[in-house]
Amino acid sequence: MKKKYFILLLALFFVCPFFVQAVLAPQIYFTDLSISKTGYSPSETINGIVSLWNYESAMVSDLVLDFQLLGDKVNGVPTKLIDEKRDQSMFSLSGGQKLNKSFSYVLPVNLPNGSFIFRVQLLNSRGEEMSWKDKDIIIGGEGKFLDLDNYWIIEDGEELPAGMGVNYDSGEIPQVSFEVSNNSQSIIDAYYKIITYERNVGQILQEDKKENINLNSGEKKKIKTSLPRLTTANTYLSEIRFYDDNEEPVSNSIFFRWVVIGNDDASILYVNPNKDSYEAGESIEINVQYTGPAHTEAELNESEKGLIEVKIIDKDGSLACQTSQEIDLKTEEVLIDCLVENEIENPIIDVAITKDGQLLDEYSYEVASAEEKAVKKETGVEKRWYYYIVLISVAIIFIIGSLIYMLTNKYAHK
Repeated sequence: MKKKYFILLLALFFVCPFFVQAVLAPQIYFTDLSISKTGYSPSETINGIVSLWNYESAMVSDLVLDFQLLGDKVNGVPTKLIDEKRDQSMFSLSGGQKLNKSFSYVLPVNLPNGSFIFRVQLLNSRGEEMSWKDKDIIIGGEGKFLDLDNYWIIEDGEELPAGMGVNYDSGEIPQVSFEVSNNSQSIIDAYYKIITYERNVGQILQEDKKENINLNSGEKKKIKTSLPRLTTANTYLSEIRFYDDNEEPVSNSIFFRWVVIGNDDASILYVNPNKDSYEAGESIEINVQYTGPAHTEAELNESEKGLIEVKIIDKDGSLACQTSQEIDLKTEEVLIDCLVENEIENPIIDVAITKDGQLLDEYSYEVASAEEKAVKKETGVEKRWYYYIVLISVAIIFIIGSLIYMLTNKYAHK
């Protein structure tokens, strides 16, 4: 086949019917999620507090909270993304820090009735996911809402799962299909948008407004449409959602993962320094996670080489240090050291991936000081004791189990 789709490894990706997204390595855990109540109406605000724990010894920066409303649970697993909003404030966590962080999330004007999952996710600014925690809630109201389901990418007349990556040559136009149902008691007239992002929901690359659809109560329609024509080699995510005349969303979102193939493709997922301030003569350690060509494993036999370039800029705009390192675009993670000449605090980190002088991707952000509302810092000694206790407990259970087994066999043969 000229084009083929590939299944993303389950060990590396969080997979659900409406979304496919990598889970980054940093060990940050939600220890608690509390909200003021469990019953809501459309347009109400969910106020709550999340408790986070950075189990890493190093600082973790560039963090943001993301809120999702999920519905249609099957065996306890949600199958539809009803709504999603991202917090606007960025924050950081020091190594071992525990943090209680308050939040608020405004529910959409149009929502279906019933039981839902409210999910708080921890992402970086590029939409890469680290962890999440859920709460069950109930929503009342009129239930004016369209249901999008049964959605596919159409390739050579075959319907392929929308969450898989389907390869296209530069400039080709992906074809998709989906069903829209009006399960409410009202007549709904709405148009749909196709919003396309690079890799994950974040920066919008292109937004296309499509035709109006009128559905009576109980009516269902099947729609075939086209995703945008894109030429740059990369991994893309296209979202389809309906809106009413007031620009308010009136349906769940569905997502289509697709790829424009080519060797000149790389995406920086995550950049993490070990601290937020440095003394003169100290070395900054920066962990960079990235992806190379999206179709590398499926189609490339030889390793693709690139160059990671790092600049550390002080808050006054002066260049604190600069370095570069050759990388294998299939490796996906690299640790880079950069020696600073002067004392710096809250530096701006600028990372770029190039290949043969061509810029493939860049990622820049300011390292914010870790928030001061730490409950407790876990030291390296405390962490080591934690592991020792786990190992000792496992050993004791094994010894007791072995003794019981031997005694049982001994008396069984008497």
